[in-house]
Amino acid sequence: MPASVAVTKVTAPDGVFVNTNNGVYELLTEKTGPLEVTLAFSVAVEKTAGVNQVGFQRAVQGSAIIDLVVDRLDVDVKVAQAQKSVTEKSKDKAATYVAAAVPSGVPIQISWERALPKVEKAPTKLYAETRTLVGVADGLFLCDEMVNFNILHTGVRELKLQVPAGANVLAVSGPNVQDWRVENSLLAVVLRSEVIGSYSLRVSYEAAAKDKTAVPVLRTTGAERETGFVAVVAVANVEIEPGETSGATAIDVRQLPAEMVGMTNQPILLAFRYVEPKFSVQLAIKKHDEVSVLVTIVDSSLLTAMQMDDGRRITKAVYTVRNNRNQFLRLQMPAGAEIWSVGVGGNTVSPAKDEKGQLLIPLVRSATSAAELASFPVEIVYVEAPAAAVPDKGKLHVVLPVCAVPVMHVMYSYYLPAEGNYTVGWWGDSAFTGPLRIVPQFAALASGPTAEAIKVNAEAQAANMQQSADFRADAEAKAAGGTPIRVRLPLNGKLFKLEKILALPQDQLWFDVQYSGWKPAK
Repeated sequence: MPASVAVTKVTAPDGVFVNTNNGVYELLTEKTGPLEVTLAFSVAVEKTAGVNQVGFQRAVQGSAIIDLVVDRLDVDVKVAQAQKSVTEKSKDKAATYVAAAVPSGVPIQISWERALPKVEKAPTKLYAETRTLVGVADGLFLCDEMVNFNILHTGVRELKLQVPAGANVLAVSGPNVQDWRVENSLLAVVLRSEVIGSYSLRVSYEAAAKDKTAVPVLRTTGAERETGFVAVVAVANVEIEPGETSGATAIDVRQLPAEMVGMTNQPILLAFRYVEPKFSVQLAIKKHDEVSVLVTIVDSSLLTAMQMDDGRRITKAVYTVRNNRNQFLRLQMPAGAEIWSVGVGGNTVSPAKDEKGQLLIPLVRSATSAAELASFPVEIVYVEAPAAAVPDKGKLHVVLPVCAVPVMHVMYSYYLPAEGNYTVGWWGDSAFTGPLRIVPQFAALASGPTAEAIKVNAEAQAANMQQSADFRADAEAKAAGGTPIRVRLPLNGKLFKLEKILALPQDQLWFDVQYSGWKPAK
C-alpha cells in the first residue's frame, strides 16, 4: 500500500511487523505458511463541485470486492471500472450500502454525490427550417428540399412531412434512414435508431407547373415552429415572375444561406422566406418558343490541293469539327469529284449520299473537355479530272466543297506547276479572282490552329497525298495487268494560299486562276 494513506491499526500474528520502505508499506516476518493480517487506514476525501472522490492503490494486485457504506440516502455512488455493482439503501440507519467487484490491476477510485431527482421524460419538441430549391421546367416543378430538424427532450425514430397535393416524392436521403413511404399525402421517414438534437433530411420531388401556380413546399407535421427559404431557378426556356404571395416575404438572393446557393449551378431568379404557419408563393410562368442553335460546327477547314498540268487535281481536306448530336457531316462536293478516302478521328469510315447528292460522313460525338466540346478531324481525299486535257494557257475554275454547317475559317493551300506563270498585267497582279482571297499567311484565329501549325500541316499533307496517289495508281495498274505508273504531284510547284473567314452553308466557295506557260504531258 502507498505510504500516502494513514495506517491507523494493524492486527497481525506475533512475529509480523509493519514497515515503510520506498514510499510503500511492507510486512516483515520470518514465519512461513498462511498469514492473516488486517489493516485499518484513512484516506483523505477530495470534494470538487459537490462531487466527493477518494482513491488509492490496492495492497495486492488481484481482483477485489469493495464493501462501501455512505452515511446518506440521497447519493449516487460510482466505483471506477467496476464489473458489477449492487446498491442498497437502509432508511432506518440513513445509509447507502454498495458492493462492487473490481478487476485486477486497477486502482480503487470511488466517487459519490447528491442524487438528482429523476425527471420523467418530456414529450418531444420539434423545430424545423426548410430550404427548398424549385426548378421550373416545361410544365413541371423539379424540387429539392433540405429539412433541418432540432429535436428536443426525447429522441424519435420517425419523422413525418406533409406532401403538397399533386406532388410525387422521388427520393429521400439522410443519416440513418431505414425506409420511407407516402400515404394519404403524408411522407413518413423511418430511422434505424432514435435521433435527438440536430438532424437533416433531403427530399427530391416533382409536381405539375401551370401559369400562376403556387410553389409546392413539403411541410413538417407536429413542429413547434417552422421557418424556411424558397429559391426559384429556370431549367427550361420559361420566363418567371412572382405572383400573389401571402405569409412569405420576397428577399434578395444574397440573403439565402450559402448552402442553398450551392445546391444549383443555375442562376437563382427569385428568393422568398416564410415564418408563418401558412404561406403561399405563386409564380407567373410564361413559355417561350425555342430557337434552334448549332449542334455541330467546323472550327477550320484546311484544304491542300495539287494541280497537275494535264488538268487533274488531287485535294485533301481536313475539317476540325465539334459535334454534339448530329449523325452526319453533309458536304456538297464539286461536280465529278471522285472520293478516294474518308476518315473521322483517325479512323476510316464509309460515306454515303443523300437524295440531293450531298456526301454524308458519319460523325462521332465530341468528348467534353474543360466545360466545352473537344474537336476532332474529318479528312477527305478526292480527285477531279477534266473531260479533256487543258491547254498550255487559260483559266481554271476551282470549286470547293460546301459544308452544311458554318465553317469559321476556310484555308486553301494550292500547289501549281512550277513552270507556269500566274500573274496578269505589267505590274504582275495576281491572277486569282473569287470569294477566296490570296494571303501571304493564313490568319491565326482563336478557335483554330496557328499559322505555323497550318504551314507544317500543309507540307505534311502534300507528302501524304503523293503517297496516296502512288499507292492508288499502283493498285489500279496491277488490277488491269499493266505496269505501275507513278503520278508525280507538283510538290516542288508554286504554293498559293487562299482563305475565307466564316463560310456559311449558303455561300459558294470557288475561285478562278489564269495561267500560262504550262507544258502539258503528251
